[in-house]
Amino acid sequence: MGLIAGLLAAALLLQMGIWSAQEEFSGPMQTEGPNSQMIALHLDGASNLSGLLTTGGDSTGAGNFRSDLQLWVDGVAYTRPHTLHADLRAGAAPGAYSHWGDVVYFSDPDPSPHIPATVRVIYSVQPFAGSVALLMAALLLSVAMLVFLSRRAGHQPVWVRGLGNRFGLGLRAASWVVLGCALVYLASIPVAMAMGEPLPTAWLVRVMPGGSYVPMAIPRMPHVVLVLAISGAVLTWMLHLTGMSAAKFEEHTAALSQFWLRAGLVVVPALLLMTASSGGWAGYFTTFETHNTTLGGLLPYLDAYCHYSSAFDLLFRGEWNHLVSRRPLAGAFRTAITTAGGLSYVGGIYVQIMLIAACLLFALRALLQRYGLWAALAFFALAFGIAAVHLNTTMTEPLGLIWALLALAVLVESHARRSAVLALLGFALFTLAMVTRMGSMFAIPLLAIWVAFAFGGISRRGALLLAACGAITLAVLAAGEVFNILFSNPDSQVGGNVSYTFCGLARGTGWAECKDTFAAELAALPSIRDKNAFLFGQAFEALQQSPATLIVGLIDNVTMFFRAMPQYFAGYYATQPVVSFSRNATVLVYLFLGAGLLAHARRIDWRVTGTFWIALGLGVISSAALIFRDDGLRTLVVTHVFVAALLAMALTVPQPFRPSRLKADLFRAPVWAGGIAVALCLFLGAGLFVRSMHTETLAAGRSAADDRSAVFARKGLTGFLVGSPGPDAQHVPHIPSSVFARILETESSLPPDLIVDMKAQSVTHPAVFRGFTMPSAGTIYVPVMFGPRSILMKEDPSGTPVVTRFDAPSAPFGVADPVDLP
Repeated sequence: MGLIAGLLAAALLLQMGIWSAQEEFSGPMQTEGPNSQMIALHLDGASNLSGLLTTGGDSTGAGNFRSDLQLWVDGVAYTRPHTLHADLRAGAAPGAYSHWGDVVYFSDPDPSPHIPATVRVIYSVQPFAGSVALLMAALLLSVAMLVFLSRRAGHQPVWVRGLGNRFGLGLRAASWVVLGCALVYLASIPVAMAMGEPLPTAWLVRVMPGGSYVPMAIPRMPHVVLVLAISGAVLTWMLHLTGMSAAKFEEHTAALSQFWLRAGLVVVPALLLMTASSGGWAGYFTTFETHNTTLGGLLPYLDAYCHYSSAFDLLFRGEWNHLVSRRPLAGAFRTAITTAGGLSYVGGIYVQIMLIAACLLFALRALLQRYGLWAALAFFALAFGIAAVHLNTTMTEPLGLIWALLALAVLVESHARRSAVLALLGFALFTLAMVTRMGSMFAIPLLAIWVAFAFGGISRRGALLLAACGAITLAVLAAGEVFNILFSNPDSQVGGNVSYTFCGLARGTGWAECKDTFAAELAALPSIRDKNAFLFGQAFEALQQSPATLIVGLIDNVTMFFRAMPQYFAGYYATQPVVSFSRNATVLVYLFLGAGLLAHARRIDWRVTGTFWIALGLGVISSAALIFRDDGLRTLVVTHVFVAALLAMALTVPQPFRPSRLKADLFRAPVWAGGIAVALCLFLGAGLFVRSMHTETLAAGRSAADDRSAVFARKGLTGFLVGSPGPDAQHVPHIPSSVFARILETESSLPPDLIVDMKAQSVTHPAVFRGFTMPSAGTIYVPVMFGPRSILMKEDPSGTPVVTRFDAPSAPFGVADPVDLP
């Protein structure tokens, strides 16, 4: 069994990319035929262990897009992986390649008789397909056989106790190392601030030897923690089922629980700060940054830009833009965070990270208290992955996560105390999360029914609790309506985009198809309300013609949801998942978790805890049936927190150590109710404060540059320089041109001119950011906000810098300073 466990650990570590191999090829290299520009090179780095290891190339099914191979041709980095082979044969744009199986394919970069002279590749060596699932099944079978034989023969395997003791000691030592690293990192921040670093939280990652490995290691960290949690739970169960004394191992568990109650206050914020700072902020590419909303972690784009601009909309126009107006509670929350951050993008991100860290710590303490160390560690691994991809964004997802983590903590405590009051407070927090980041909306009425049934039954008390839940829901909606009346665009409509989703579902397609098919009709309609009414009409018409289309769509969405969830927690919505599950591995994961939950089910209060998870599960599944096809993994992010908690509960062990309570009761109902009221008042106050700065002069059309003193009381920072900074620009964050090119290649939604200029690779590409301008010939300035006042500076044929503008919707001002540009 030890051999199987070792092989499984090795396979998991290999899947996380800890072993990189490098191969070099020398020319001449021939294309595959006279009518093709594609060159194929066979990789043989794993040939010595053929059949056991692979080069980690893409494959069909779950292995699609798993390759992390990097390619250099004649010293030029290629930045467009996973390109279709048909496009490569046709001569795809420079930088395109594919790694399929153990073969790397790329286009000849020059259609002339030139043949590449040198090719270099670096890739992660991977275990053979299905190895993890096979080893996991073998390990579980071995554990079951060991327990059965030990009980039957009355023999106690002493080596299990020794293994548990060594595991506990190693984990305690590793915990101190992690705490020391966190303290060193936090100590570097004031040092960097004293040196005038623009992004002090990224300084240590940028200057330390091997700093480039940090953004590669962080996406793998949750999987390491999860493996440790599973190992600890399995060892505990083995000691329990074999009847061995586990006093020493329980001592280690108790010490670890007490240690992390305190050390977590340091490690969790430090880890979240490092995660947010180790990508674009430090000049590196990381898969934990959603570049379709935030370029390099510093440039809000598309929907994220609209949400970030909510505070500036109030300042310069006196109302939010259309997108923010659809979710007024989220708009008020984002306005408050941006204002608290000094109307700076980075400042707002810092505030957001600290809020997420505090709420995550609170949820972790509740789970540690109720379900033990291993369940809490597993939840941390899963919840960290959920939050990490949204740390640097100004979308509504991180705001919903803040409410969701608080709701989880309060609801878990309500289960333990059988407290109807805490259940109502948890329901209020859950409703706030759902209204902030709309997703599993059907879970709201189902949880209201749960509160009434679990704490009141079919009685007058139950009816009163159900009425209380209804009142709470109305109060949350009323708060959103207040923000809507005060700050929203009058032509917008709360939740207005649901019409696109319903139209696509009824037609058997998606929201994008309805948007494109009826583009002309929608353009002719005067208001958003008219457009929504039109789309709902099209949906009902399609439903009357073919009701089966809707039913098939609902079933397909649910099926996709269950297939996607294991893969989601393996990759966490990252640009490139670290682990890819095959279908067999997915089935084994569900069986393993199901066995753990069944073992835990015997010890729960089904009247309260059991019915809660049933109600929430029905709410999530029914909501996924409607919306999962339209980016459902992101839309359901709030309830992913609860799914993570349920999965973590599978690691609950018999008689887990529960830390002693804090002297102060953290779950006093009046404090929580008052805190929610204060938070909503702060949202209101922030919006009113920013709008009070909105003057008639600004409304009349004076430029943001003329009135920037009204906004920027002190120098802020919201952009970055692309390329190597000059001596006079060391105080400016910068991203190497190769990294920025890779970011651009991952996103097809960027302005075409910008991508064309980047592909030329003939000039450097500095960016404009707030408080700084660095005009020089032969440079391109990438503005922080793509809008009517955004400025693109590029070189004309004569070598003279030329300033051009390009328009995009909903931009109250441009952070570039046109006054200072030549």
